[in-house]
Amino acid sequence: MKLDAPSLFALTTLCCLVFPIHANTLEGELDGETRQWHILERGGNSTAYYSSFGAGMQTMTIQGHAENRYAMQGTLSINLTVMNGNLLGDPEVSYFPESRMFPSYSSEDGSASLHNFSLQQQGDNFHVSGEVRGDLFRMEGIGQDTNYDDTVSINVRFDAELREEK
Repeated sequence: MKLDAPSLFALTTLCCLVFPIHANTLEGELDGETRQWHILERGGNSTAYYSSFGAGMQTMTIQGHAENRYAMQGTLSINLTVMNGNLLGDPEVSYFPESRMFPSYSSEDGSASLHNFSLQQQGDNFHVSGEVRGDLFRMEGIGQDTNYDDTVSINVRFDAELREEK
């Protein structure tokens, strides 16, 4: 049986709707520049993961790296807290522009918000997707004041399968 182009397109679209593909993606704009981060996997572990704390409570992390390797420089991390399937509070977002922990940029007091959030439990894993928008503020180090005049704007989308942290 030979399929013409419109039939092949319709079949491919139908397969994608019936059998959706959940690729680990983290992409969008950081200070107006379009970027894509890599969610890394190695040895059954992933930089997209969750940890459980008691009945029904999880912390979830979607961490993306600028290159397809583990490195601090350019890493973006989105952290969420969920209880019984409901988001608690605002996302905590951090960006590490250098190859060390500080200086970094982080959200504070609701400066970043979550939009179009979806959470589905799939066996032992979770599928999460959404968008984070807002501003991140420069932090020079632990115990040092946040510089609210030095900001980075963020508008990123994520779609990830979260495995339980081991």
